[in-house]
Amino acid sequence: ANVELIPSVNARITKIQFFESGRSDVELRKKRTYERRFAQATTRTVYTEIHVEHPQPKKRIDFAITLICNRGNGTTFRIEEYRGRIEPDWTSSDHWIGVGNHSAGDWDAGTYQVDVYISGEKVAAGSFEIYQ
Repeated sequence: ANVELIPSVNARITKIQFFESGRSDVELRKKRTYERRFAQATTRTVYTEIHVEHPQPKKRIDFAITLICNRGNGTTFRIEEYRGRIEPDWTSSDHWIGVGNHSAGDWDAGTYQVDVYISGEKVAAGSFEIYQ
């Protein structure tokens, strides 16, 4: 999906994927394993990562990303806001937002639908499953 960031940058979301991690900077720097199914007993936080391709901007661009995560029955599980940025020399960037818990085992089993919005426009969607 193409999306217009403020100020105007024609960006394209080329990938949405999910990984499990803790919330510390050390844990987030570890090698990621991208999956769509996560074991309830060991899952803490599930991160949604989007890959954005865009022309090289002339200056740093800051923008808002909203992630809405719904349970399989349609009820809202979590809404998260994130401040993304694109640096002047970048032509692509990855942005991730986590939802979940600090400790493992607290997720309800089921499918979760994730919708990603930039500047109020839905730009990506995906789903993952928590299994027992």
